[in-house]
Amino acid sequence: MPIRDILAAALSRPAGRIVDGPVRDIVNEILADHGYASPAELAALKADADGLRGRLGSMDARVAELESAAVALQESVALLRAERVERPAAQDTGPRPSLTPQVPEPPAEPLAKRQAWAERSVEKGTCKVLNCTNPASRDGFCAKHAGDWSAGRLSGFISPEGLVSVAGEPRLVDPALAGFAYAVAGSVVEIDGRQVPTVGY
Repeated sequence: MPIRDILAAALSRPAGRIVDGPVRDIVNEILADHGYASPAELAALKADADGLRGRLGSMDARVAELESAAVALQESVALLRAERVERPAAQDTGPRPSLTPQVPEPPAEPLAKRQAWAERSVEKGTCKVLNCTNPASRDGFCAKHAGDWSAGRLSGFISPEGLVSVAGEPRLVDPALAGFAYAVAGSVVEIDGRQVPTVGY
């Protein structure tokens, strides 16, 4: 009869309960001497393996979720690329407007005549633009001419920014002269009988 069966039979008897502990210790010692794991170590190893199996299962589920999200993202990118290809190219609307302001040239009427009208208009309370008899509302201009002057479109008057037109080019004068009538003689700006220095815009 093999030793294993003898031990099992001995341990199954009532007296075997007394020697059960020492026998287990002897068995564990023999297993350790031969390099085998003890039953307790095997149980712990099984518990660790079961835990790892559970963690791997949850990681598999997470990887599946990430793969699904990646597929959805790829589909979205493909749709955006398709829309970009189908979208018509922006049409060229022509040259961009210049940032340099366009200041109108002074009128042909002599400066002295325009200044005389402006001086009389102050007494009458009318617009200081030559031949305009509308009531003055702001800065000595009627409502219409005040809007043109504010926008830099009123010919022959220094703009609110101090801009004048010399040979078709905008030039700057002292902004304190804004609203004054001016004339140009060659490249010289004249205001009320005196020359005014200008700088490039």
